[in-house]
Amino acid sequence: MFEQELLQHVVIGMGRLDLDDDVEMSEGDVIPEAVWPAEEQTVHVANAEDEPTPQVTSFKSPKAPGASPVSSYFPPAVTCAVPSPASSNSSTPNSSNSSSDTSSSASSPGMLLHADPNRSSTEILPSLPPFDEDGALDEGEGDQAAVGRLSSMSLMAAVTANGDLDDNTKHAFVREVERVGHDPVYWVRREASYALGALAKVVPEEVVLLSLMPLFETLRRDSQWHVRHSALFALPAILSRLHPGQRRKLALESVLPLSTDESQTVRSGALECLGEVIYTFHADPGGPPKELVELFLGRREDKRVRDGQQATEERERYIQSLLGRANPTLPVRPESPLTSFFTDSARPLICAFNMPAVALTLGGARWPELRQTYLDISENRDPSIRRTLAASLAEMAKIIGPEHAEVDLLGVWWDSVVADDEEIRERALGITEAFVPMMGRDNRAAMVRGLLDGWQAGSFRGWRERKSISKSLAGLASAVGDEMPEVLRALLMKALQDDIAAVREAAISILPRLWCTLGGADLQQDIRPLSQAQVYRKRMTFVTCAQTLLTDTKLELEDFFLPDVTALANDAVVGVRIGVARLARALLERSRDSGRPISGQLLAIIQQLSSDPSAVVQAYVRGCLDSAFSPTTGNQLTPGKRSRPATFSRPPPPQSHLNSRIS
Repeated sequence: MFEQELLQHVVIGMGRLDLDDDVEMSEGDVIPEAVWPAEEQTVHVANAEDEPTPQVTSFKSPKAPGASPVSSYFPPAVTCAVPSPASSNSSTPNSSNSSSDTSSSASSPGMLLHADPNRSSTEILPSLPPFDEDGALDEGEGDQAAVGRLSSMSLMAAVTANGDLDDNTKHAFVREVERVGHDPVYWVRREASYALGALAKVVPEEVVLLSLMPLFETLRRDSQWHVRHSALFALPAILSRLHPGQRRKLALESVLPLSTDESQTVRSGALECLGEVIYTFHADPGGPPKELVELFLGRREDKRVRDGQQATEERERYIQSLLGRANPTLPVRPESPLTSFFTDSARPLICAFNMPAVALTLGGARWPELRQTYLDISENRDPSIRRTLAASLAEMAKIIGPEHAEVDLLGVWWDSVVADDEEIRERALGITEAFVPMMGRDNRAAMVRGLLDGWQAGSFRGWRERKSISKSLAGLASAVGDEMPEVLRALLMKALQDDIAAVREAAISILPRLWCTLGGADLQQDIRPLSQAQVYRKRMTFVTCAQTLLTDTKLELEDFFLPDVTALANDAVVGVRIGVARLARALLERSRDSGRPISGQLLAIIQQLSSDPSAVVQAYVRGCLDSAFSPTTGNQLTPGKRSRPATFSRPPPPQSHLNSRIS
């Protein structure tokens, strides 16, 4: 309770720096006690340019413009229309994208204030930010208060998105957003839109309908394009809380006008949020409105935009202009806002990013509607677009089904795997394990063979690419292990002999699964030569492979590997002998915990390592011989946990220290 009250005071208090310090606070709430009057009142303050001294008219009207909706959750509020921000240099941007405010003063956005019904309307005016006679904010306390309201909205959005708020705090936050959402400073209203979107996800549906939706309607029609742009990102959160009919109505009324907005930034914002807006209809029986899908797909005649030809031509013209070369003068045709929306240079990347969400909403049966747009975008050579498409291939295949995936997506995978850009290859290889099983038998075999050919040719220059292949080997073995085990074993050996430790560790971690899938005898013949390699790193890899397989409780492989491990107990490299000592101790602990007899080979290895010249090697096996012949179990050794062979650990504590801890 105290935590929630403190949260309200901090977050909301930042936005009330311009209010009187002696305002009475209601119990358990930071909002003034007189916030919600018993009767709805609308107070209109005349514009300062028309009247040097504001004249106040008070009247009762349940349908007054700008009045807040009344519900059991929110009592009526008082709305004050203040001088338009267009008259203030401190609150209005000097931009060609800013539209003039042609609405009447009664419908223009003003600051929402809360007043005690017992106070006269003239007593409310001092709580407004100070204005000079020209209507501009006083540069002292007024600017500081505006920054406080901005910070309050930013903090409120973060707290709402990441915190656990009780009903009282949500109640207080909504009322504060309603107030600040009518602020005379445009960049404060813009920040309120983000808080609005965060609150729409957590408050009751009644509050969304009666309080947040009316505020959103005001913000999306704001005279400043900055506010309209930010309001777009609150739209998906609100749509997700509405019933199908209301969702369809609000989506069309919001997206269609904003997609033809006079501001290019607003039009681009409408395109960016379009995929998320469409996804809010994924559970509706009728799906998303046709108009929204058409806006997302674009026009057929704009293929040059989707496949990147337009962007290439624009880039070449720009380079020529930098070099000072004359370009042929072409007649400039003014574009309509709608044409500009469809030819936005960011459209291919935005559509590529949102394609899985739109495809999931429409379903696999409607893939033909999206197919041509997807294929056009796949021809685009922009690296960011190719990375995005490659990363989403597996999810797209799940959505549209194996038949469509094999026809339309397989080519994109091959194109990505052989790309010059390392990140594109990495994205494509990262989804290989999930993507390959969805292909037909012949294509699966060709894809796995292509991975081996590319690795042998040195095409996968980035270690993350090779690590992705190593991690996918277990899944690939399940898909094609019976058809081409020799190819998978060759890939495994490439991974085990890689120069980068992360690649080797990824391959070692899946060895137990591959042992059962590909056949242990063949894998043993592949791995055994590593124990005799000239490079000590390969010998250490063999020891780690042996530890991974021998300490797996499902496999009984001591007879397979102990002869080779015994030879490495005399290795010239201390690191190899340390690995053997760790393996020997792990095997002894496993045997003692399971009650199985300890093999003579294992005891011989431990005895040899106990007299090793290196004290570190001795530390790993110290006391093991004594415990091996002890009549009791569990007193001399630490509990037998499966170790992580790819990570070096400290030597175990001395035996005397263990005995002292037990006693």
